[in-house]
Amino acid sequence: MNRQASLILSVHENQSALYLGDISDVRNKYLVQLAHITHVISVLEKDYLEEEFGHLNKPYSSSYNEHLKNVKHLQLEAEDYEMQDITQLFDKAFEFIEDALYKSNSNKTNNVLIHCAAGVSRSPSVTIAYLMWKNKMRFKDALSYVVERRSIVAPNPGFVKLLENYDKKLFGQGQA
Repeated sequence: MNRQASLILSVHENQSALYLGDISDVRNKYLVQLAHITHVISVLEKDYLEEEFGHLNKPYSSSYNEHLKNVKHLQLEAEDYEMQDITQLFDKAFEFIEDALYKSNSNKTNNVLIHCAAGVSRSPSVTIAYLMWKNKMRFKDALSYVVERRSIVAPNPGFVKLLENYDKKLFGQGQA
């Protein structure tokens, strides 16, 4: 079943937004244009990143994903397995999101799409961590918030443990 990217966060000051989706959303030129996506974070395996987006950095690129040529793109390498330390991606992802949504020097609205292959585990985990950090949300609250907006979200057990530990780092030893 093909699902559309989910609106996660809307920034009222400048009308920017954060969307969460899967690989089909970033491939969909109409969605990228309609949602005014200006920034993309791809959280994928190394081979998948090269296969999907490697051509964007080459002058002889084909028309495949041509609609992304003016989109700022952060590629984060991560596999969806329990031993993957996804917390290593947080600082880079948060800085990219912050720059897009809050620090842009133009009056232009910047919308960010964060995705992985299925939009179930990796990109939701980074999104949940961002909400915990930015909005001071506890892990369970951030998870519930994201699941309400994208029902298929289910971080793998290793990511859940890392997010619970991140909660303790941000808020202390209380209830995650």
